[in-house]
Amino acid sequence: MAIFLRTFPPYTADDDAATTFESCAIVFLYALIFDTEDPATLAELAALPLDFVWIVCGKASQTGFWSSDALVDLAENLLSGNLPDLKAVNEYLQDTMEDFWRNVWRPQFLVVLNRLRAGILVGGRRQDWTDDGFEEEFGILLRPAIPEPAESQQFGNAWERPSPSQN
Repeated sequence: MAIFLRTFPPYTADDDAATTFESCAIVFLYALIFDTEDPATLAELAALPLDFVWIVCGKASQTGFWSSDALVDLAENLLSGNLPDLKAVNEYLQDTMEDFWRNVWRPQFLVVLNRLRAGILVGGRRQDWTDDGFEEEFGILLRPAIPEPAESQQFGNAWERPSPSQN
């Protein structure tokens, strides 16, 4: 596994979305190699935050990805030795991840995953970049809508609790 991770680093510098995608892929690869779906075990093996791995595993369970044709096919090819080299393993893994991503893709989900990953790369190292474009592109999806001052005067302040006389 160490040779695979050195050959195909599971991150793309300056691209949090791609790095989060690659981190999910490694969680699934460890799950296949060690025959476990346990988030705590997988988080320890990948040295990724437990909450991140827990959500990835939860989505895999919720969508039936653990038993999907794509993941089962990857597992069978890994175990049978049908993949001739690390490049073939990586290509198959990427194809498998595309299948997972098609089932779970929502911009909000990517934001949640990225925040739970908390800048931690596979192996436990902290990323040494900030992807400002990620928050600009996706981060707004989780921010609450704060009314403009004119709106809050017109409709009342939505952030204040109503007084007993307003009930």
